[in-house]
Amino acid sequence: MWKRVEGAARALAEIEIWPVGLAIAASVFSKRAMPYALGLAALFWGLRWLAYRRLTARTPLDWPLALMALMLPVTMWATAYPELTRPPVLRLLTAMALYYALVNWASSTRKLRTMAALLAIAGLPLALSAPFTVEWFTTKRFLFPPSVYDRINEAVPLLSATAIHPNAMAAALAMLCALSWALWLFARREQSLWQRLLLGLAGTSTAGILLLSQSRGALLSLAASLPLLAMLRWRRAWWALAPLGLAGALALHLIGVRDVLDYLAAGGAVRGLDGRMEVWAGAIYAIQDFPLSGIGMGAFKEVIPVLYPFSSMGEANHAHNLFLQVAVDLGIPGLVAWLAMWIAVLLGAGELYREGGRRGDAWLRALGAGLLCSQVALGVHGLVDAGSWVTWPVLIVWALWGLTVAGVRLLPEPAAPSAATPTR
Repeated sequence: MWKRVEGAARALAEIEIWPVGLAIAASVFSKRAMPYALGLAALFWGLRWLAYRRLTARTPLDWPLALMALMLPVTMWATAYPELTRPPVLRLLTAMALYYALVNWASSTRKLRTMAALLAIAGLPLALSAPFTVEWFTTKRFLFPPSVYDRINEAVPLLSATAIHPNAMAAALAMLCALSWALWLFARREQSLWQRLLLGLAGTSTAGILLLSQSRGALLSLAASLPLLAMLRWRRAWWALAPLGLAGALALHLIGVRDVLDYLAAGGAVRGLDGRMEVWAGAIYAIQDFPLSGIGMGAFKEVIPVLYPFSSMGEANHAHNLFLQVAVDLGIPGLVAWLAMWIAVLLGAGELYREGGRRGDAWLRALGAGLLCSQVALGVHGLVDAGSWVTWPVLIVWALWGLTVAGVRLLPEPAAPSAATPTR
């Protein structure tokens, strides 16, 4: 009887990513679905205990992730607006659940390849839907006149009810763009015609929407991740990139550093570099005053203007910097935990890339390069925006982290050095 229970638990554990992933995807459209998604993920932890006598596989991110999880009750205690803090806390928990679901499910190279392809191609439907689902600013309705958007929203009310902020979409597409281009550039010979076509369309459409969106963070992330990807693919690519870098430096000098920084810093409610510096200053003051607890996730818009009033702008929804936002929300311990995980993923992606080169495995090399560049895009985009923290793109961040860790776990253990024979 017990063996049948174990067998059923193992069979269900083998499909964990699909029901958990679908439930978490549903929570993007309805926040009410987040507790149910977490409950379903907890159910699979119980099934894994029945099947393998362990709740989850051990990963390199366990300790910093545990520290971040411990900060969540602290942020609920510290916040003055629990109704604003609860949704981002649940969102972060669903991202953690997705990470563990992916790591536990991707226990073979075949599964790893399947998930990598799905994530790389996921940018295609996102990019195709962006003209209709993103809440473009008035000056950025670049594809259709406003009347077309109004008619679409009337016909499909769900689109207007779940409108996506442009910077949130840019954060998601910037990471997926790097992964899709990497798989297309490095491993075309190992792919079918349909795979090459889908990856090419995904890379082209994501890059196109990022350029048309006029998101400053997106432009910076593309300028950092795609040249890096080219250098990883072709060792002599820096010969072509060096003149472009010199031309960019000359243009920066001719236009003026201040004017360029003002353009890159402007966006949404923030007016130029001075406005962004003022927001960053408020965030730094909050970190100094609440270093161990933060002010509470989701409370930036309400708390910062009260404690540290802005002089040149009325309000800001977030810190407009990913690293400052994590520290403002969860204190310095939360930032340390996030940075530890991000750096571990960067190192893991680099290990996959190097191992692919040593083996002559084009696909593994492509995966490592794509994941590495996706994390560079995340970090560069995070310098001017926090759209990948506790909005829906955080799910893509943690899915890519899970994919990286799953890949590293499948690498063979390094051989132990043999003991040298003593000489007389």
